[in-house]
Amino acid sequence: MERIIIDQREGQRLDNFLFQIYKSTPNSHVYRMLRKGRIRVNGKVCRDNCYRLVKNDVLSMPTPINDASRLIPNDALVDKVRHMIVQESEDFWLLNKPPRICVHQSERDVFGVVEVMRHIFGEAHLVHRIDRNTSGCLMIAKHYSSLAKWQAIWRDRGVEKKYILLAEGPWRSNSEVLVVEKPLLRQNNDQGGAKVVVSSKGKPSKTVFRLKKRYGRYLLLEAEIITGRTHQIRVHAASMGFPIVGDGRYGVANNPVIDCMFLHAESLTFPAENNLQLTCEMTASQKACLQRL
Repeated sequence: MERIIIDQREGQRLDNFLFQIYKSTPNSHVYRMLRKGRIRVNGKVCRDNCYRLVKNDVLSMPTPINDASRLIPNDALVDKVRHMIVQESEDFWLLNKPPRICVHQSERDVFGVVEVMRHIFGEAHLVHRIDRNTSGCLMIAKHYSSLAKWQAIWRDRGVEKKYILLAEGPWRSNSEVLVVEKPLLRQNNDQGGAKVVVSSKGKPSKTVFRLKKRYGRYLLLEAEIITGRTHQIRVHAASMGFPIVGDGRYGVANNPVIDCMFLHAESLTFPAENNLQLTCEMTASQKACLQRL
């Protein structure tokens, strides 16, 4: 059994802490260990993945096997991640993530963006997440203290998040703005990952869509998420009859206009931080797609 005394991770969620300990273990297996009572905090079984660590907590857990931290990402991946960095400050990096790369290690990928950043810089922490096939703004904290700061801003909804998407279907509004407020329920399983559905049992969710341009049956939209639920934009768009182009989970994967999902995290704005605005350009394939339309 592994025994760890919490020193610098005070306030971090238990599951996020465990993901860093079990770098080569799928997240679903970590949750299974929690459910089966194999994780103890101060000698007591803890099944609450949202438990916030307290200084001097003593964690007991099975010893990690085949720790991915002993593996090294190849030079091509390291170079790819280095080129994602578009802005840097004293406490964070802004990356313009391309599609088809995970932000953290998963069953599919031994290394995600954050693992490669740790390999390059020694310390790096995800402030937030975007889906594997979503491109655009990804903020990574340089130190745990700055991670706590930015995540507190996220929890207090002190960030304005805007996305650009290409959808297919009719525009469901008489104006250029459409507000969608539908509760979303996340359904998990150990095999298929998260699937989100509109349900009265779900959490309140709000997305503001703005029509930017029409391309025949396609719609170029800006989406501002007021809440931050898993797959929120994708599910809200599909529920209104205009699924995102290339979204195989909530729409149709194969589309003649582009070979991946067209969802781009365009900007993050922090009004309380001197109105700090972070922006990332669309990918070359997304720009080429719009030119062809």
